[in-house]
Amino acid sequence: MPTFECEIELDVAAPSVWSALKEQDTIFPYILPDCIVSIQQVAGEAGEPGSIRLVKFGPKKKKSIFSRTKVAVEGTFVKEKLVTLYDPGYTATTEEVEGGHLAQGFSRWVSTTRVIPVGPDRSRLNFTTFYEGGTRRSEVEKAEKKTKEGIVKSFKELEEYLKTTCNG
Repeated sequence: MPTFECEIELDVAAPSVWSALKEQDTIFPYILPDCIVSIQQVAGEAGEPGSIRLVKFGPKKKKSIFSRTKVAVEGTFVKEKLVTLYDPGYTATTEEVEGGHLAQGFSRWVSTTRVIPVGPDRSRLNFTTFYEGGTRRSEVEKAEKKTKEGIVKSFKELEEYLKTTCNG
């Protein structure tokens, strides 16, 4: 299966980043109001493998001082299933089950996020995505590029938020 990776260095300790990722249902709509309207659980218990969440994209009316980026088309959504969560290794795997990349012609889209400690106040995020489908090479390349841009923008916003709120 085709895969791609994206890595980002953050000036925030790995445990702080991991804690924020576990609270992203509330943090991301707050720091990215231009992009994420809401994140809500629609099946299962939040943070448990098998749970499904609905992410709605599009701008809110209220702006946040943290948000300067756009990561998705307004009005779109994705339902993501949490496949695995491994706290000691700061690793989580999700699979899109509706909307998102599946609505763009892909038949499968699975992403693994790993937070890697680099030092006492630094971490590296590694995102590995594998997918199936995609009808044209140009569409696949565009999806990969937009996904990587969205990851970098979102997590740089998270880094700024954590540094500003003294959680990092």
